Amino acid sequence: PTPWLFRTHLARLLQGTRVPAQGGQASATLPTHRVPPDAYARNLDVLTELAGDVELVWLAFPEVEPSEAWRAELANHAPNLAPELPREDFFADDPIHLTAAGNDKLAVWLAERL
Repeated sequence: PTPWLFRTHLARLLQGTRVPAQGGQASATLPTHRVPPDAYARNLDVLTELAGDVELVWLAFPEVEPSEAWRAELANHAPNLAPELPREDFFADDPIHLTAAGNDKLAVWLAERL
């Protein structure tokens, strides 16, 4: 996991004040993925193996800008659900966490499919 300090609002604010590298641009956002797609695929392999004969259905948790490489790996392992919710269902400055209304919509969406 990302060290707790880098998850604070102050750290995120300071990230946006970094001086760009030679010819580059400073990033105001932290990485959204903790593992690269190949490691993610290995993790899914392990989970699939641990599940044994149990039927699996994976959930690609909603994001404002879905991560295609990770979703592709998920699709390679088992049937998956990939809800797409409108931007207003996420917090204004947070592209991966749903508001209460967004969570309600996700719950209804899942109930209809499961």
